[in-house]
Amino acid sequence: MMRVFSVCIVLLLAAALTLVACQFTTGERSTEATSGTYEVRATTLGAQPMTLADKTVYLGAQPTRADLAAAARYPGIRTVLDLRRESENRGFDEARQLDELGVAYQNVPCGGPEQLTDEVLDESLHVIESGQRPLLVHCASGNRVGAVWMAWRMLKNGYGEERALAEAREVGLRNDGYIPVVLDYVQRRRGDAPER
Repeated sequence: MMRVFSVCIVLLLAAALTLVACQFTTGERSTEATSGTYEVRATTLGAQPMTLADKTVYLGAQPTRADLAAAARYPGIRTVLDLRRESENRGFDEARQLDELGVAYQNVPCGGPEQLTDEVLDESLHVIESGQRPLLVHCASGNRVGAVWMAWRMLKNGYGEERALAEAREVGLRNDGYIPVVLDYVQRRRGDAPER
């Protein structure tokens, strides 16, 4: 009888320690719980590699005509935000094709970091917020998308700089010149710095 009692005590202590350990290892997630759970994962849209954020936002490089047609069928893309300039060759008329597919098309052109203005970021974040989901945000390589997504995560989801930057890199951000532009924009939109 004493032996059974000892085994029960050991099992209870083990269960308690497991709960405490789980609480420490998931402590970072507790900050997410206050504003929702967010996630990104690698996926494809048609044949194009993409990042899927929060189950409804696809982020990445320029999809082909066939990729867009497939994406309109499944997962049923409803809105496309294109960050490419008109002068960038897509190989097809993306706006026309999306119109034929019944998908809303928004073009907010941006080149390098010097063209990532407040207006571009404001409009891009507005489209992400108000566009019908599932939504696709793309540029040529995912670089500009990563910059816009970093601003989104910091302003709309409360991410800190380090976490938002890590996710932006996962999405496609490669040009570090975008980082100070995004941080300055976020600081001013939060009211931490004077308007320019």
